[in-house]
Parts: sequence; structure tokens; C-alpha cells
Amino acid sequence: MAQVYQSASIKLADEIITVIYVSYSAIATDEMAGRSLAAMKPLFKSSTVVLAAQGVNLAPEFVGPKHVVDILRGRALHDFKWYPISIG
Repeated sequence: MAQVYQSASIKLADEIITVIYVSYSAIATDEMAGRSLAAMKPLFKSSTVVLAAQGVNLAPEFVGPKHVVDILRGRALHDFKWYPISIG
């Protein structure tokens, strides 16, 4: 059965970034964040994948390549145009 996620695509310079909203538990530890990111990367080969979740302090947390996370840090989740994607 397919899992539905919210996703947003943004362009930074010549790079397409796919931001996927996940539950905080998917990124709560470094190990889980690594597993979650590794599971999503093969599905989006033509873009750079970043995971987003609402953290325990209610601020968004981003997991992915450092250069992209640094740019996204400070952005609110409502700043993105989200659309549903089905995986699986």
C-alpha cells in the first residue's frame, strides 16, 4: 500500500531541491534521519532530497545536504507550496 507524503520542490541556482515532510520520529536521531534519507534518495534521482519535520520546539527541522539545510534553516513550513506524493 502506498504511503502519501507532502512534498515541495524549489530551485536553488541550478539545483532542484525536493523537500519531503515526514514525522519527527523519522528524523529524531541521526540513525533514523540517515535511514529515512537513504530510503527517499533513490526515488528522486534527478533532485536533491531534504526531509522536513516539525521539531519538538515547533520549529521546522531539515535533514539533508549541509549546503541546502543551511539555506532552508529559518524558513517556516508554510513558506513552501506543498503537494501530495504517493510512494510505494
